[in-house]
Amino acid sequence: MRDSSSRTHLGPVLNDTVAHPLYGVMVLDSGEFDERRIQQLRADVDPIYPPVLLLAGPMRSLMAGTGGILLLETVSNRRDGVMSTDGTGMGMWVSQVDANGFRGRFRHWGIALTDKGHYCASRFRR
Repeated sequence: MRDSSSRTHLGPVLNDTVAHPLYGVMVLDSGEFDERRIQQLRADVDPIYPPVLLLAGPMRSLMAGTGGILLLETVSNRRDGVMSTDGTGMGMWVSQVDANGFRGRFRHWGIALTDKGHYCASRFRR
């Protein structure tokens, strides 16, 4: 996968992958996710301005008890060195991870108030 913007041709700031080790996309469940669709989703993600970004590293120590924070559609998702703390979006604090899944809490990220609550994702075995 590439690590530069196809739109602005910018790359991440130095050491960015320490604080942001993973990025991705979030889509509505609208059918089967076959190999072709997954490849298209990967190709469409702008890695410098991704819709989903994992925040890890030094910020974690400020928010004790988390295994990272997934940022969904926030202005903080920018990886071009611009810092912003307002706007809309959601943060998902990962509080527990094990072989069967992960869980945590979510709330607004920025000044626009949105929903808050808890979430979990568990492995489904057939």
